[in-house]
Amino acid sequence: MNWPDDSGFVVEDGGERQSGRRGAIASAWPEWRARLVFAAVVAYLLVLAYVVHRLPNAENLNLASELPIVELLGLLWLMIVAEGLVRLATTSRRRSWWREVGVMVLIILIPPLRLAIPEPERDYRVWLPRLGWVPVGAESLTRLEKAFSVPMIGIALMVLPVLAADYALKDRFRAYPGLELFLHICNAVIWFAFAIEFVVMFAVAEEKLPFCARNWLNLVIIVLPVVEFLPALRMARLGRALPQIHKLGRLGSVYGKVYRLRGLLTRLWRALLILNLFQRLLERDARKRLQRLRRELANKEKELRKLRREITFLEAQLAQEPDRQPPTTEGTRQDTETIPTERSS
Repeated sequence: MNWPDDSGFVVEDGGERQSGRRGAIASAWPEWRARLVFAAVVAYLLVLAYVVHRLPNAENLNLASELPIVELLGLLWLMIVAEGLVRLATTSRRRSWWREVGVMVLIILIPPLRLAIPEPERDYRVWLPRLGWVPVGAESLTRLEKAFSVPMIGIALMVLPVLAADYALKDRFRAYPGLELFLHICNAVIWFAFAIEFVVMFAVAEEKLPFCARNWLNLVIIVLPVVEFLPALRMARLGRALPQIHKLGRLGSVYGKVYRLRGLLTRLWRALLILNLFQRLLERDARKRLQRLRRELANKEKELRKLRREITFLEAQLAQEPDRQPPTTEGTRQDTETIPTERSS
């Protein structure tokens, strides 16, 4: 609204512009919040990948040098959980309260699952980079499976040089700590790739439990290093809290059991990675055959459509010709009468 001020000049109403800006900010806020949540989840998985692959291999399981990384992991966890609590308090109740609380408990236990919570203000869609708001369903899941197919085969192939370096240079790790760190980073990259693929595809899957059942191998590859990390973390805390046990030599046997368990889980994890690699290669061959069959089917359907158009054209052309007079009843009778006469003659 415009009105003249004391000097006679017309002054524009700034209230409408401010309300328009507020409306634009309110409409854009869900997307910005989704971007921040996605960035926080990616950062959380990156730090967790480093922690679960590096800390159990740190010398004497000492957390002092890695304490800032652990604190960063806790800070990211706190950010994701806080955002989930704010969402729980501000989102309109379209589902039961107990279900919302159950979802919040899952976010507290497994923060990356926050990506799997659809946005009610965007028709229950999830936000993904470069794709925007993606609907939950089989179509989006198939699209993501196709996008992840080739990169994940390359990631799975990384386990082969890691295995070769581990067995060939195992005795030189203590002399070259940088080489050991490099292998741990490679393992962390592999784990992070599997984790982000699973979380993103889990977010767009309509049936969550059947999706986990179909992708059980990927789920085990993700969970196993975390299971391997927890005993090592517990032993590290015990070693820091009870230094006198070191003097008695009692903690050394416990450490030995943890190291043996960790070595067994590491070998099992790498064996599962190789199995996953073969599975992905076979699935890719099956997908290639399926795509070829679909192309052939499309060509056949194209030929069928062409034949149908030609048949329709010919039918229309014949319909436009003058109708031929069908033989009259009398003519038919005459013909039938002449037949016996001709036969008799």
